[in-house]
Amino acid sequence: MSLSIVQRIKLGFALLLLLLLVLGAISYTNTSNIHSKLKRVTDEATPFTLAISSLKEILLSANRDVVSFLRVWDSGQLDRYQNSYEQSKERYEAGMRNMASFNVTDDV
Repeated sequence: MSLSIVQRIKLGFALLLLLLLVLGAISYTNTSNIHSKLKRVTDEATPFTLAISSLKEILLSANRDVVSFLRVWDSGQLDRYQNSYEQSKERYEAGMRNMASFNVTDDV
């Protein structure tokens, strides 16, 4: 079977087109797979990030209250600082209970 040069060129272009379509399909499936895994990680990490930032804010507030408490020399003002510290401590414990409610799994 002898093919002319024009037929060989057309067959070559058809083969290249077929290979490009296969490569595009493989690339699309890999991109979809990566996107689904990235979306899963993002969906699982966002609640942790929000909860941790809340705990960090509470800790900074408690630290500020402790520093203010340590700087006060007037015994009449100590109760006010102690109350604000106790409130920060309660908020922190509530945040820790909230963090404990998260279910951390090692699914890969």
